[in-house]
Amino acid sequence: MNDNNMKKILFYVNSQFGIGHFERCYNIIKSIEENYEFEDLDTYLIYGGLKYEKYNTLEKTKICHLTSLSFQSNENLISSTPISLSPNLSVNEIFLERKNQITMFVNKICFDLLFIEYFPFSKQSLISEVEYLINLISNKSLKIATSIRDFMTKDNAFNQEYALNFIKRYCSEVFSHGDPNIATLEESFGNIDSIKEKIIYTGYVVNNIFNSNFKQTLVKNRITISVGGGRDGLFAFELFFDALHSLPPNKIVKYEILCFLGKFMEKMDIDKITRRIEKNSSYNIKIKEFDEYQEYIFSSFISISMCGYNTAIELLQSDIPYVFFVPRNRTEQLLRSEAFQKCSNIYWTRSSYVLKTYIEQAIDNKLPIKVKSEIKSDGALQTAKNIMNIVAN
Repeated sequence: MNDNNMKKILFYVNSQFGIGHFERCYNIIKSIEENYEFEDLDTYLIYGGLKYEKYNTLEKTKICHLTSLSFQSNENLISSTPISLSPNLSVNEIFLERKNQITMFVNKICFDLLFIEYFPFSKQSLISEVEYLINLISNKSLKIATSIRDFMTKDNAFNQEYALNFIKRYCSEVFSHGDPNIATLEESFGNIDSIKEKIIYTGYVVNNIFNSNFKQTLVKNRITISVGGGRDGLFAFELFFDALHSLPPNKIVKYEILCFLGKFMEKMDIDKITRRIEKNSSYNIKIKEFDEYQEYIFSSFISISMCGYNTAIELLQSDIPYVFFVPRNRTEQLLRSEAFQKCSNIYWTRSSYVLKTYIEQAIDNKLPIKVKSEIKSDGALQTAKNIMNIVAN
């Protein structure tokens, strides 16, 4: 086919704090690759953050990995300070290099759609990078879509105002990767009347293990605690160990306890967790790499998580009898925990005492297993379908 007739889609995803955005972007692109002919289609991907080896399995997509940088962990994310991960480059030099990489990658390509999987409204420096990309590839036929998670917190008025203005200015569609029967954006993001007609609820984007021949084999003496692929997680482990100390030893000693650390966790947090495990050497506690968690976590009798997007929805799709969420004091995780406990075998708390009580009741089979509700979880495929409809018109 003549190259002028090819449909060209550019994906942009950026995450310095966790792997969740990478996972969602991967599953969406993979769904396009598996369900659509590439005779008249080209897909491109620009991503930042740490190198993500899973993207190597995208066989039909041209990929540009930007020079990595990080951000200081800060509750006030809008003022987070970029950090160089290179011993030879300053932060300014890294941003300049990233711009050059973007320029070379998209040089003279006329794109039909720019899909921004991670809307970086909480990082001022990344906002500039996205706007640089938009100006670079702008053409009369270019359409821009962005995607957001199931909950958009409205804690920061600047973030919300900027997000609304950005969407109104640039985006024709906003993909919300959630189920409106569970929660709508109005519940977490305030007044969205000005962009309401642009919102498309896709359903949850679930890791494709649940669309394959993945089998779960319940191990009744296994407890897992996972903080997903993010940076935060010390809080969850401390809560669990505090609960562990309150449990009668004979109740817990026979259990295998697997701890999955976040892929982006700070070394000092990992060291603190390791020391607490060493202090509890009488228990069968093991540290596992995050990449191994799917091998173990879905065969657990009890699973404990912070209720980040990816791990939470995967646990919700599993058949684990008891799932406990211990969200950090962040609105998004709290809202998701509250919403999910209404539709599945989910319990949540931020108290070590309550967590201890839940674990003990689960071990004694005194905690009710709730009836699961149907949750829309074909978000990758639905997003792929909508993307293809956009470029076809």
